[in-house]
Amino acid sequence: VVTASQNYIQSNQFGMREILGNVISDKALPPGLYFNIPFIQWTHSYQSNTQSISLNAGSGRFVKIPSSTEDQNTLTAEITLQYKVAQDIGKLSLYRWAMDGMFGVPDGYWLLTARMNESVNAVLGRRPMAETLSNPQRFITELTADLQLRFQQNNIPVIIESLEVHKFGTSLLRLPQVVTYQVVRPSQGKTAQSS
Repeated sequence: VVTASQNYIQSNQFGMREILGNVISDKALPPGLYFNIPFIQWTHSYQSNTQSISLNAGSGRFVKIPSSTEDQNTLTAEITLQYKVAQDIGKLSLYRWAMDGMFGVPDGYWLLTARMNESVNAVLGRRPMAETLSNPQRFITELTADLQLRFQQNNIPVIIESLEVHKFGTSLLRLPQVVTYQVVRPSQGKTAQSS
């Protein structure tokens, strides 16, 4: 009971509080020690630094579905999302448990990987496999825009720092193409970089 009644928000974190399921924080809590009434109050903590999720996305989330491209070919993309949790208490209150990085996984892992997989499937389904493979920069640009739109429409409190495609995969071959797309803030000046 004693350990359940206290939460420590570390220097690289921020937090929010709830009582009986109602969020009572109006702004992000700074690092420090917070005391709770067991089973009534809860203090959630989130990483304030950049986090990373890598995923082999496309087809089914856990089971491969036979086709993912417009021409009914199976194609997957190995991607990495670099992101920060937005200190937006309004949005965080909608996903306070889903964004809480428990058990050693990054904040929002299950929520974000589901959206990442949906986004990859949507973008892969727009074109035939050969067209997608011949222009990976267009794929990553469209994937970034699609994922940002999904986060925005669903009020997911995430700021995309960058999104990378490491490899495309099919049931027939593995292609070692790497493309990086850096999300640019208005003050940065550049729009994309590719390697």
